[in-house]
Amino acid sequence: MQTVETLNEGLKRAFKITIPAKDIDARVDGEIKKIAPQIQMPGFRPGKVPANLVRKMHGPALQQQALESAVQDGVQKLMADNRLRPAMQPAVNLEEGGEAGKDAIVTVELETLPKFPRRRLPA
Repeated sequence: MQTVETLNEGLKRAFKITIPAKDIDARVDGEIKKIAPQIQMPGFRPGKVPANLVRKMHGPALQQQALESAVQDGVQKLMADNRLRPAMQPAVNLEEGGEAGKDAIVTVELETLPKFPRRRLPA
């Protein structure tokens, strides 16, 4: 995941996050392995449906779910790495890359709380 700061004016911040397609595909594969034993399909024993058929049947939904979780994790990592304290919910927009096999580019815009110096208590 690559993060670039695009705006830094006062308390306003904007970032561009690039999530590689291989990370999203890895999340999709993990979800397929997790749900494959629970899927029932005519012609197969319960839990024995091949992964490629699971991907064919539920691929777009799994892709969307993996993209959403990758974006959520990316925003959380951005907040933690930069020690940002958002004043309100950040505006997250997917610019491009919602399809399989493409990097996802996400913009995050937020306003932060001001940083106050720590006060020392009198001894």
